[in-house]
Order: sequence, then C-alpha cells, then structure tokens
Amino acid sequence: MIARAPFTLPRDRRGAVAVEFAIAITPLLLCFFCFYQVALISTAKMFVRHSAVVGARAAIVIMPPNPGAAGTEADVHRAVRASAGTWGRTGTLEFQERITDSEPGSENSNVTVAVTATFKCGVPLGKNVVCGQGGTTTLTDSATLPKQGANYQ
Repeated sequence: MIARAPFTLPRDRRGAVAVEFAIAITPLLLCFFCFYQVALISTAKMFVRHSAVVGARAAIVIMPPNPGAAGTEADVHRAVRASAGTWGRTGTLEFQERITDSEPGSENSNVTVAVTATFKCGVPLGKNVVCGQGGTTTLTDSATLPKQGANYQ
C-alpha cells in the first residue's frame, strides 16, 4: 500500500492582500457614500428653510395691501425658486409653495409660506441606502412672518 502525504495548503499567497482589500473597502465606501448623501440632504434642507423664509419675506413686502406696484403670488413663487440658487436650477430640488394669509386684506396678519421640495438623490450606493429605491426624498419647511402693516389711507 502507498502512503499518502497529508493535505497541505499551497504556499503561494500573492492574491491574498487584494482579496482582503476588496473585502475591507466595500463597507468603507458604502459608509462614505451614505455620509456624503446625508450631508447633501442636510444642505438641501437648509436651502428649503431659507427658501421658506425668503418666500415669507417676499409675501409680506410685495403682496397687497402694500402701496404702489404691489407684486403677485407669482412673484413670491419666483423669489422662493431664486433663493435656492443652483439647487433649483439644476433640478436637484423641485419646489411647491403654499402661501397662507391668516387674515387676507388686513395689515396686521401673519403670512405663512410652506415649501415642499423633492430632493433627487444622486450619490452612487448612498442614494439606495439613504433615499430608498425611488432615489428621492421629500423636504418640507415653513416660515411665518407678521405683515406689520400700517394704514396707508
């Protein structure tokens, strides 16, 4: 009978470091992309808040009963979109605004502008984990300012 040698592992380990690197870098990249996507969403939330404040300010300044060539609701919508800068121009944020006056026609009422924006996530890997399968998230904020009006008669 022939005696067999015990099974031994090959001594050649040239690809081991590459395999270990691939295993280690995958979760690290996923974490990095998720953190980056969350940072973008936080920045977009800040822009939505700023757009709501700008819209409320525009509404109390240019809408009736202010004297002179008063603006319209369309001017308030334009101010909200312009305040988002490149976020609004590139289509990353799509805005919907709602303007509410607590006492229409009164000089001393509160004006509330609610801004809802759809944020399109675009970071590879991060958008699926943070934003879900649709790749979008909805950001909502509102601002209320008093008209602080005066009787112009």
